[in-house]
Amino acid sequence: MGQRSLLASTILAVSLGFGLGSPAKAQLSPQVPIPLPRAQEEPVAPLGGQLNESVAATQADPAIPEILEALDLNISAIGQIRQMVEALSAEGPIGVPQVQEIRERFATIAQSFRTIADLAPEVFTRRQDELRDIKTIGDRIGFNIARVLAEIESLTRANEEIARQVASPNLPPLELEKLEFTRTVNASIVQNLETSVRWWNTFADVHGDLVASLDSQTEKLDVFFHFLRENARLYESVSDTLGVAGEITVALSDLETMRDVIGRLDEIQSDLITSWQEVTTIMDQVNRQLELRMSPGM
Repeated sequence: MGQRSLLASTILAVSLGFGLGSPAKAQLSPQVPIPLPRAQEEPVAPLGGQLNESVAATQADPAIPEILEALDLNISAIGQIRQMVEALSAEGPIGVPQVQEIRERFATIAQSFRTIADLAPEVFTRRQDELRDIKTIGDRIGFNIARVLAEIESLTRANEEIARQVASPNLPPLELEKLEFTRTVNASIVQNLETSVRWWNTFADVHGDLVASLDSQTEKLDVFFHFLRENARLYESVSDTLGVAGEITVALSDLETMRDVIGRLDEIQSDLITSWQEVTTIMDQVNRQLELRMSPGM
């Protein structure tokens, strides 16, 4: 019979013996401090899955591709108007039919800007829902840290009580051995829990960076939509003026303003792309932390 089988048989025999003998002998000594039950940390895989899903939703809003496509078309259309006005001006006075065509082009661009700017409420509603879920995950991370710290405190108090008891000169040798073994086990569990706390704290830090980056991205989106709305107002104004007065000089002067505005829109769009890249980088760090936590050695 192998050592493990022999040990199992011995434990079984002793257990049966306790059952047939005095019930008092089968009970744990009241001198052994019993810590709180093990704190149940939240499973990491579902938590990471929810975080990845929510972050992905903030980075892939269904309206964004439509907005960016319309913006590119508008920028191209503005360039075409500029070329048209410059070419017509070089030929001499611009006639009424040409002014009307330019006015209609401005009106089309204005309506396009207005349409995509009006998508902002639904974009921000969806985004705020996802951000709320992401920030709630941060609360859950904090709860897990609190649970583990409470268990560490419970085990530490238990070992302090054991230390007081083993100092007694009248403690029977077997009771002393049991207490010392319990203290060793408690200390090992505390060490494991401290490793767990360090992981949760690192995860909390990365999650904090993620939330900060997403909040910054939200502010940039707000500026982006503000510029879209203001562009709509500008082009509507030019179109209305051309319709009333037919003053092509208005279009010529506003084209310079529009050049600056479009340049700023390009900057904002680049900032948004950079922010998406930043979020991707942080999520890579998050997923590395999750993989570390779920690895067999953790």
